[in-house]
Amino acid sequence: RQITPVAGRKGENCTITCKRANMACHSGYHKDVNKCDVLKRLFGAEKCGPTCADNMFGNDLPAYNHAFKQCLINQKPTEYKINCQQAQVDSERVCPCGEVVPEWLTHDWITKQGLY
Repeated sequence: RQITPVAGRKGENCTITCKRANMACHSGYHKDVNKCDVLKRLFGAEKCGPTCADNMFGNDLPAYNHAFKQCLINQKPTEYKINCQQAQVDSERVCPCGEVVPEWLTHDWITKQGLY
């Protein structure tokens, strides 16, 4: 599946961000967006600076955080996978967006069924 990293608006969750781009959020593809180079490409070097902070974790990362004025990548992406519904008031999230598929074909559905 092709995943397109999409930057959300401040305080917006990934479900809304991807829908605005005519796509769907695919949380199972968090590794495709949890990279400093992806954040720098989306937010620019002027926001991210020379490096991204990698000492944080959470279901709402990766993101650019306005309070910290930093690009944040998820230090524990396996334990804290992206939650498409999660939003952070001070953050612009990076969302794993892709093709809209029926619910029964999504990574989350397949995983819940024990098929993956």
